[in-house]
Amino acid sequence: EQYELCIAGQHPDQDYAWYQKGIIQNLQNNAEGAKASMSYVIKNYPDSRYLDDAEFQRAQIDFERGNYEPAVNGFGKVLLFTQSPFVPY
Repeated sequence: EQYELCIAGQHPDQDYAWYQKGIIQNLQNNAEGAKASMSYVIKNYPDSRYLDDAEFQRAQIDFERGNYEPAVNGFGKVLLFTQSPFVPY
């Protein structure tokens, strides 16, 4: 509920609120809602510090659901973030 208030109130950390909303949706077995929230971060906050996290989470959701082709594409996008902690050394 707090994330919804942040999103509705035009809070400066809306990207984080959308990202956390997606995390919670996934934990609640709402994979489609989670992917939509992650996609919202990716589309609407291209300079977000959570962009690589959102890409990773979206790919991970696809992987866990057996959607391997979109998962591979998503993980490939994560590799483009050279400073991301998700990129191996």
